[in-house]
Amino acid sequence: MADENGPRRPVTLSEVARRAHVSTSVVSKVVNARPGVSAETRARVQEVLHELSYTAQRNVASRSRLVDVVVPDLHSSWMNQLMTGMHAAARESGVALVVTVESSQAWMSGAAARGTSGVIRVLVPFRDEELAWLRTHEVPFAEVSSRRGDGGAVPLIEAEHERAGAQATSELIAHGHTRILYAGGRGTAADVLRRSGYLRTMREAGLEPRTTSEWSLYRAADSTREAMEDHHPTAVVAWADQIALALMHEAHRLGLVLPRDLSVIGFDDLPEASGSHPRLTTVRVPLQEMGTAALRSLLTDDGPPDRVLFRTTLIRRESVTSPPTARTRPDRS
Repeated sequence: MADENGPRRPVTLSEVARRAHVSTSVVSKVVNARPGVSAETRARVQEVLHELSYTAQRNVASRSRLVDVVVPDLHSSWMNQLMTGMHAAARESGVALVVTVESSQAWMSGAAARGTSGVIRVLVPFRDEELAWLRTHEVPFAEVSSRRGDGGAVPLIEAEHERAGAQATSELIAHGHTRILYAGGRGTAADVLRRSGYLRTMREAGLEPRTTSEWSLYRAADSTREAMEDHHPTAVVAWADQIALALMHEAHRLGLVLPRDLSVIGFDDLPEASGSHPRLTTVRVPLQEMGTAALRSLLTDDGPPDRVLFRTTLIRRESVTSPPTARTRPDRS
């Protein structure tokens, strides 16, 4: 609501309630991210808030030196590396992190009550209702390594995962491998893009791709046995270091000598990669730097950029060598 000759008058909850045909208490619940409102009603109220250019009179972002981070878990070495970067940037910037394990209602309710300087979601994209709340309250936000299909609609901090897949596959081909298996996961953003890089590189080299999926730490033993029996690879591109290390452990149990009988390459360059036997060749993803960039992006005057893309680096160690046939091939010179 505006005065033609003066500043715009703030939109009230009552005005939103009349337009959305709900009570002011329902509008208040939506604005403050509290439960007790159906998804359909919440969406209708959010639409009216947007139409009326409603901005909460209590500016959520200006009331706090806290940053919310929403993660699917806190147990992995991958997440520890990312969070280390965020914590370092938070200390430098004089803010504190509030970490929530995968509960949109929890972080939105908390942020509405205490304020937040920004919100970072890791691996899992923001839901529509979360984005609506963030935009209504003018809170900066960004995603890290999420699988989002709508381009630059949400600021994204990511690594060059497709290039990383090509780097790993090219390294094995350069050593003479032709039977190269891709040990994939469950369709995370990194897995999908790394697989794409593997497939492209194999086809460009005129080699037949061999792919599997659903690898996890819980099924590593079964997956390794099945892969060796079904595909007989001389080399494996494992979609993540933790899968590569589990695969190597099971290969030892099966009596294979690594890398003589099987070369293995992973991704991420987690601390465990340099402590395995043999030490794991991997493609480094700069996780700490990505965490730092995600945190800093929320605190700039211009807000987060549409996309920040980090380069990956091949780290050569001892888990890759030439295949047995190449080593025993007679010298024809």
